[in-house]
Amino acid sequence: MKRDAQEHAGATRRGLLKLGVLLALVSGSAGVSALLRRRNATALDSFEPVPDAPGFLRSASAQVTRGNPVLLGLETEPGPGPLSTGLCDALFRADRRPDQTAIAYFTDARCAICRVMSPLMTELDARPDIAMRWHELPLLGPMSEQAARAALAAGQQDAYAFFQKRLAETPVLATPEFLRDLSRQAGIDAERLLQDMHGPAVDRQLRDTASLARRFGFLGTPALVVGSVAVLGRVDRAGMDRLIQLARSRPAAC
Repeated sequence: MKRDAQEHAGATRRGLLKLGVLLALVSGSAGVSALLRRRNATALDSFEPVPDAPGFLRSASAQVTRGNPVLLGLETEPGPGPLSTGLCDALFRADRRPDQTAIAYFTDARCAICRVMSPLMTELDARPDIAMRWHELPLLGPMSEQAARAALAAGQQDAYAFFQKRLAETPVLATPEFLRDLSRQAGIDAERLLQDMHGPAVDRQLRDTASLARRFGFLGTPALVVGSVAVLGRVDRAGMDRLIQLARSRPAAC
């Protein structure tokens, strides 16, 4: 009887210990979630001027996929580098209307966090009160650059969105054969696409995007400029709503 009582007491203590550990884990998880929420809120509440982009503010959040900035000269150039046009025209859509909120979204086909964020950007792109421009910032090596060039070249045949989505979803190298197959699916000229990938227009777009990234301090993706507010890192739906409201409440930088 005494032995049975001791075993029962031991089992009870072990059960209470397991329960305590479980409660601690749950409490800790909730605490971490609350901390992350506070951190994200703080990131979107604290801004500083952008030295190389007068009139713009910037902040930084936590979730970003970092690549090798040297691939685009982001850490080797002494300054932002020249743009082929004015800052605002290089950054935002040229056909934006005064009643629209202009958004520039910097992405990389090989960026895992971008794949989480891009569906929200696609939703915003469809809104009539938003003028969205997508920028290819290939920081993750040759596969990133190949995909970026293909997407930009497809844009010359009005197929950027199709190519950008498919290339981001596909973990394979964008070989000529693969790009020909995508071209057939999109109904565009495959040989023209392969030629345009290394043409002057795509080269110019990549140079301008690299220069913009240097100006705003974007050393990873995703990154955003919403009106006159720049943010590096993933932003959720609630954060985007706040950024859009903030941008609309500030004087336009463009």
